[in-house]
Amino acid sequence: MAERLSWATRLERAEKRGRFFDTEKDLADRWTTCAIGERNDWTWAHRTHEETNLGVQFRDAIVTDNIAEAKLIYQEIVALP
Repeated sequence: MAERLSWATRLERAEKRGRFFDTEKDLADRWTTCAIGERNDWTWAHRTHEETNLGVQFRDAIVTDNIAEAKLIYQEIVALP
């Protein structure tokens, strides 16, 4: 099985090409494969209200190819306690 790329890597690559792939947009739309899922070791976990809000914002930024916004939100997700 291929190694799953981190969202940090995906964001960096999207920035270089100027957009996200459709597969990345699909991954951002699922809790187990979005940045919140990555934070929780790719498994289903009870999410806080803040995680839920950031996860939805992250997905929206990815789906609309707003790379700068996605990067800012990802930094907020990584900084969560």
